Amino acid sequence: MEKSEELQNLIDNNNVYFYDKIREDKRIVRFTESYEVAEQLGWADNYVAISETEEGYDGVYLKGYAAEKPLSISIDEKHAEFKNELKKRRESLKVSYNNDLFDASESAQNNMNTLMGLFNLGAKTVQIRSSNEATRTLNQEQCTELSLIMVNAVQDLYSQYWNIKDALYKCKTLEEIEKLDW
Repeated sequence: MEKSEELQNLIDNNNVYFYDKIREDKRIVRFTESYEVAEQLGWADNYVAISETEEGYDGVYLKGYAAEKPLSISIDEKHAEFKNELKKRRESLKVSYNNDLFDASESAQNNMNTLMGLFNLGAKTVQIRSSNEATRTLNQEQCTELSLIMVNAVQDLYSQYWNIKDALYKCKTLEEIEKLDW
């Protein structure tokens, strides 16, 4: 197939998309920048200059038609960011007790529950490692105090998450969503 001068110029300048079709909303469906591939697919006559297109949230459109991301999707994406941040903060959560620092991650709390169960089996003291790698011997009262500090720290963390999540779902504009930061 012989190429027009316009098409050859677009190809030479790496400024062309060959496409299968353009939807009613002006979104370009299935496209390639390769003339050879377009020929094989039967798309060689369907082309547009890349400079005459723009990125929408969900694909490539003819310039001036790019779809804006729905607010609900922006909210869901921001919520996913906050959930990831919660997970990171939860895993790195530490508490201060008796002039030392202790992990308060989910794993550390599970370990504390196991240690607390040892008192029901007659243990007088248990040993626990601090975040500073010091071994501490604690009695039941001390373990209970540390456990409550851990629980409160986790509750505080979740309270922050719930507050930011509530604020997120009250957002009415993209700008409001983008302003939220945890």
